[in-house]
Amino acid sequence: MGSMICMNELCRATTSVEWKKGWGFKSGGFAKLCYNCGSAFENLVFCETFHPDESGWRECRTCRKFRD
Repeated sequence: MGSMICMNELCRATTSVEWKKGWGFKSGGFAKLCYNCGSAFENLVFCETFHPDESGWRECRTCRKFRD
């Protein structure tokens, strides 16, 4: 198995006690997240709106949640 990197651009962790499944890709499959980011994703600490012109998680001006 190759090395893993958290797909949260603000994190980019390379080690984790557990890797979690994140948001789905249009092309299929899911983002791989470290335990901390995956837990935040599971607990809905992010914006559910797709922002195609943004990268990384940042505060959404509408709902004040972090967005992917």
